[in-house]
Amino acid sequence: MLCRSRKETPLARHAARLQAEPEAELMPTMLFPMYTVPLEDALQMSCVRPHEELKSQGVLVEFEKKMGKAVFVSHQWAGKDHPDPTFERFRVLQKAMQRILSDLPQIPLDYVTELLVPNARPLDTQELRSVKLFLWYDYFSCPQKNQPESPGQISKQAQAIESIHAYVAECSFLFALCPFMHDLVTNEVLDASSWRSRGWCRLERTMRELSEGPWIMVKSALHIEITVATDAFNRPIGEGTFAVADDKAKLGPVLAAALKRKMLNALRRGDFVTYRIVRNLQSVHLRGLDIEPELNLIPGFVADKVGNTDDSAVVVAEFFHQNEWLLKNQ
Repeated sequence: MLCRSRKETPLARHAARLQAEPEAELMPTMLFPMYTVPLEDALQMSCVRPHEELKSQGVLVEFEKKMGKAVFVSHQWAGKDHPDPTFERFRVLQKAMQRILSDLPQIPLDYVTELLVPNARPLDTQELRSVKLFLWYDYFSCPQKNQPESPGQISKQAQAIESIHAYVAECSFLFALCPFMHDLVTNEVLDASSWRSRGWCRLERTMRELSEGPWIMVKSALHIEITVATDAFNRPIGEGTFAVADDKAKLGPVLAAALKRKMLNALRRGDFVTYRIVRNLQSVHLRGLDIEPELNLIPGFVADKVGNTDDSAVVVAEFFHQNEWLLKNQ
């Protein structure tokens, strides 16, 4: 027989201990500084130049929240050694930002969000006009040279790549830049559908959704929409495509750590519903990745107290323990 008492459950006691700790919400770690370009400078660009060049010219700014708001630009590369050789895609971003900052009063919802999230509302563009904006874009925000400075160290580029989830968390907005064009190497069609198929793009989208923030799809300067409904369960990161196969192995620990932070922060807030949802859907998020979900955040479970040596009974009892339920005979 089962009973439930919020004051007595191990979950409630553990959450109370976390709430008593003076630490702020857990945040992902940046291994490399978050370099951005002020929007006014980005709007004047006529080509996308690499990190090293813009840094030497003093164009890059190390972002801090007191400066304004950051925009993370997620996109596919349209070339092997350069993300946008013809500047076609970045020009769409420039025109879209100019429209948002001038005559577009709201960014409308996409049709999936309208169907599935009845309480969702369009984004008032005043949120982007009211503060100074800074763009994070991988080619000029991450070092393009991949040689470590000394033996035994990872390169600055690798440090920046491993910090992408932290950059997403620091940004107030995520723009998925997905205009229709062709990859200059493979002649593959690049659009919103191909963006959704990419493993790295899925990571960026999932990190944004875990921070409970909507993201903005830019299909053209005139077709801009905001998405609140999650797509992570239909398109998990581990089932995405990767230009570099080894990248997939790097993302398992990154996503698992993000899910654990999400659960711990929910417990700190006393938000047990979010904790349980994230805990029990980890296997869906992690599908296709070689890493196990974290299912035992709540300490104190002792299998011997179940009073039954059947493995299935122990599994059920531990599930109740981790999800705020108690066995009456415990």
